[in-house]
Amino acid sequence: MQNTSARLIVALLVGATIALTGCEDDGGGSSPTVDVTGIWRGITLGASHSATLTLSQSGSSVSGTFVRNDGLSGTVPGSVSGNTFVGTASYSAGTVTFDATVSQNTMSGSYSVREGGSVVESGTFTGTRS
Repeated sequence: MQNTSARLIVALLVGATIALTGCEDDGGGSSPTVDVTGIWRGITLGASHSATLTLSQSGSSVSGTFVRNDGLSGTVPGSVSGNTFVGTASYSAGTVTFDATVSQNTMSGSYSVREGGSVVESGTFTGTRS
């Protein structure tokens, strides 16, 4: 009887370990509740620049491109947690960091432009998915 009980306990422990392996928290926050895949237009950066983000999402990971109205462009790695998108567009002179809330086809939040290690511009933006 002890042998059967010991086997049952071992089996339960192994099963619990296997089940919990898929439950690790990666520290990335909550699961995405939105999908940011698409072309986001009308993103206004300051008084003189607008931008387009073309994004693709897989799980919570986001990748894409950033193109500003003056032709400046770069890549955009990012992530989604809940309904929040966070991404950083890297280009030759610096970066633009986005932190936005997404609701259906609207993305709105804040941005910050860094060039030469310093923040040169920041503000709020709204973009629409087309």
